[in-house]
Amino acid sequence: MIKLPNIEKSANLLVEISHNRIVTKLVYNDYSIGRHYVLTDILNPLPVDFTSSYIREYLKAVEKHFDWQFFRNSSDDQLMTFANEGFGVDAITVYLDSRYYDRKKYIEVIREVSKDISILTIDNTYIQDLLFSLANKLGYEDVVLLDLNLENTYMYRISRDMQRKTLNNPLGEGYIFKHGKIQLGNDWRVIDIATTANVRAFLQYETSQNRLSNMWSNYILGEKKTTSSNVIKDVIRSFNTLQCLTIRNDNKGDFDGIGTHKYSTLVIITGSIPTQLPYADLLLSTIDGLELGDACDIALDTSFAMYPLGRAHAHGIAKCGFLSEFSDFVSRLDQILVPDVAKSEGKKRAIFTAEVTDVKGERRNVYALSDEITQIMLDIDVDIQEIAGEFVKSSSIYSEFKYNLIISKKKYNSLLIDGRYRPIVYGPEPKNNHIKISQWLNASVN
Repeated sequence: MIKLPNIEKSANLLVEISHNRIVTKLVYNDYSIGRHYVLTDILNPLPVDFTSSYIREYLKAVEKHFDWQFFRNSSDDQLMTFANEGFGVDAITVYLDSRYYDRKKYIEVIREVSKDISILTIDNTYIQDLLFSLANKLGYEDVVLLDLNLENTYMYRISRDMQRKTLNNPLGEGYIFKHGKIQLGNDWRVIDIATTANVRAFLQYETSQNRLSNMWSNYILGEKKTTSSNVIKDVIRSFNTLQCLTIRNDNKGDFDGIGTHKYSTLVIITGSIPTQLPYADLLLSTIDGLELGDACDIALDTSFAMYPLGRAHAHGIAKCGFLSEFSDFVSRLDQILVPDVAKSEGKKRAIFTAEVTDVKGERRNVYALSDEITQIMLDIDVDIQEIAGEFVKSSSIYSEFKYNLIISKKKYNSLLIDGRYRPIVYGPEPKNNHIKISQWLNASVN
């Protein structure tokens, strides 16, 4: 018998086991009063070969951390029926990432924890459905997912090409799914590749090979969390640029032209690297690694929520039994414009001017300069804003000079304009890169 969703209140526990970590989300909804929140717990690293008893003890710890009872007092494996905040859940769903864990083996492990737990497997089929559903839900024709981690980098894309007809396509006519990856698999290979000439070509800080190798090894063999070291952050940015560029080059044509669907491209960034890099460095490595063009929305996930909550948002209450909001799995949303900019041998010049108007009628003038990345901050607390602008000095986007963006339901943190001259060239030495990056990020991007 199909269990109908609770139309007044619901509490759902989502447990993702992926990439040497467990991420648990408790999603609570009270539809009668519009109350909604998500509690999060992250545990890493996991044991090499975790057992059902380990998962059971972890869930008991999460019960205490959330102050929320999941199982009946008389049993370790029977769910407590949801009653109210703090007492019971409608369902526990485990999302097992088969890119990292053997599906057959660990499904049996999870079944030993409780027969009441539902299990979904994260694989190419799951991600294809996720991106297709998000494209339809959010109204994009091209959706790219970057799952960025030091050990493994994954890239996925679903795009609409109405000129290309495919038979027996489960996504419908015109939709194409592509994927690429680099799997290093262990810390030692990460240590080795990050000190190669290919990575060093993107570095901006001059550091001796021995010192760089020692610093990087200590970081990788440690907790691999946030760092205050500019040298380490520089290596991560360079490493990520190389990995994205390599996947793009290894999968000829699959990841070309990102941004060419006119104002209808979404790039989603998730994984551990977004939690390790400042936004400016992450943005720079993404733009240059993918060679983005024209216009893209950039959605950043820094809470490891994309796979469970992105799916729930896309499918809705009818399929998932509860509601998830866009902000549950997207930490921030920015729009980036990469216009065609005519080169100039002279000083930097204004290539874009615009007026930002909010719902109260308040106005402010903004502009962007050539050969740098300009960030125009927007107020996410304002219900409606309009940006009306124009590209000047022989600059254009989609071969057009006018630009207009009305912001209502989509809350953008900022509008970013990459006015650098193309092609982007790094090197030949770190000191050259330092000068270039300092010019490109002349104004702070955050």
